[in-house]
Amino acid sequence: MAILTFGVWAVFKARKAGLLTWSEACVLLAGIIAYQVQNFFAFDTITANIAFFIFTGFSAYLWDASAEEVPQMARFTVPVWLSLGVGAGLYVLAAYSFFLTVWSPYIISKDINYGLNIGLRDPQWALSFFDDAKARPFVFDKGDLATKYSDFIATLSLAGDPQISHNQLGSEINDAFNMMKQATLKTKNEPINWYTLTNMYMVKANFEHTTLPKEATDAAQAGVNLVPDRIQNLYYLAQVKLQTDPQGALDILKKCVQLAPNIPDTSWWLALGLRQVGDLQDAAQAAEIAVSKGYQFKSSTEMQWLINYYADQAKNYPKVLALYEQAVKLDPNNFQLYANLAAAYAQVGDKPDAIAAAQKVIQLNPAAAPNAQAFIQSLK
Repeated sequence: MAILTFGVWAVFKARKAGLLTWSEACVLLAGIIAYQVQNFFAFDTITANIAFFIFTGFSAYLWDASAEEVPQMARFTVPVWLSLGVGAGLYVLAAYSFFLTVWSPYIISKDINYGLNIGLRDPQWALSFFDDAKARPFVFDKGDLATKYSDFIATLSLAGDPQISHNQLGSEINDAFNMMKQATLKTKNEPINWYTLTNMYMVKANFEHTTLPKEATDAAQAGVNLVPDRIQNLYYLAQVKLQTDPQGALDILKKCVQLAPNIPDTSWWLALGLRQVGDLQDAAQAAEIAVSKGYQFKSSTEMQWLINYYADQAKNYPKVLALYEQAVKLDPNNFQLYANLAAAYAQVGDKPDAIAAAQKVIQLNPAAAPNAQAFIQSLK
């Protein structure tokens, strides 16, 4: 703030001395105001920081150029060694400040983004980037690191991966949980931290096969208390209530749909809640509404319960077929999905596509060739 005040003062001083026109002064002042306003809504970027340093140097020039002439007798000569020493010290200070406020946050942000982008394609490699980010000095925004690391670990725990052993996954979950808890307790007015912490409570309990502690409900409620109508916080409050107050949880999920009727996730959340309490028919209807709004399945396992309902209870085989067609697109190397797809085609009387799906099974898993060939022969 002191530097910005100095900049404004230098602009006015330069205008008064005739170095700047009114239009030039107004443009510079508008730049100062724009920079300060963007600070209220976004973190500094590297380009914004460089522009700020350039402006600071230009303000110093304006200040010096518009200064009144100092009488000769008042001037004094500064020793060269002192000038060089002060200059070197200021250079080191500026370089350290740049490393501290610009370069280090940039490297940490790069590590986090690389970890998220690599994701489940190579979990070990992704985790190495998160480990680098956690080990960096001067992690100023620990809440951002904790939330993104926790989100990745939560996704990894659901998907599973042969690269990650059970013990390693448990260690990563505990690490993410502890980081998230520390970040949340340090910044208690951040609702995102609270619902991410709630999610880590659920991930940890699911991994350890234990019941959710009361602290999970308290964390979810704390987030809702901060922003009562934020659907993400309401969703996690509903999740922790499903075990102890199913109807209350469903009421919260229905409120999410009312608050954001055009967001497909809210209808999908309601579908999952209805499924968890055993109301599969209403759950399937809510899932259909979510899909009609544009909900995209993230994995083949996510839709398996819906496939089972249409196959076993509703006996709606065209729906089963449509879902398996989506499933193989999400998991194109899963031979079992193609086997199920072949059976679904056969169920609706589409023999050519059933044979093609069975041949894909053989291509993906030669060991299944005898069964697949027998299936193909049964269709001829």
